[in-house]
Amino acid sequence: YQQLSLIDNDRMTATEVLQRTEENMRILGPNYDRLERDLLNPLVKRAYGILFRAGMILPPPEGIAGDPFVYESPMARAQRLNDLTSINQGIAVLAPLIQMKPDITDTIDLDEIAREAWKLSGVSPSAIRDAKEVQAIRQERNAAMMAAQEAQMAQALAKAGKDASQADPGAGLLGALTGAMGG
Repeated sequence: YQQLSLIDNDRMTATEVLQRTEENMRILGPNYDRLERDLLNPLVKRAYGILFRAGMILPPPEGIAGDPFVYESPMARAQRLNDLTSINQGIAVLAPLIQMKPDITDTIDLDEIAREAWKLSGVSPSAIRDAKEVQAIRQERNAAMMAAQEAQMAQALAKAGKDASQADPGAGLLGALTGAMGG
């Protein structure tokens, strides 16, 4: 990141900054991954185990037991942003294909992509609805849309029946019923 401050050009575009940052990530990324995997993860797990056995901390809640640690260093955040860039690039590649063949989206779990993008952007997990909540919201929305469509159809049928009976009293529903009864 110090390379950005060494640049003579004080009018860099955001794209140039991103490209330089990505270049630094490509150089430093493998070293950081190795450091995280070989040093930090075992160190944190060991410290947690010692503190847990000593009774100084409680066991993790069931929902997160066994989940890997998430590091919040500038490098870790930059790597997550790099993952977000990959998602954006993937979507950009697919956009023209989706225009040509919309059902190609069936191969993609768009909800999962959205959740992952929110997480990578640094949005608090508590702000992201879980799959059950999303399903309930969608069912509610679909039920409301169906009710609105049914009401619209009933209104259209009533109007058509009214128009038909005004044009020819014998042509309405009442006329059809009396005609069927022989009256």
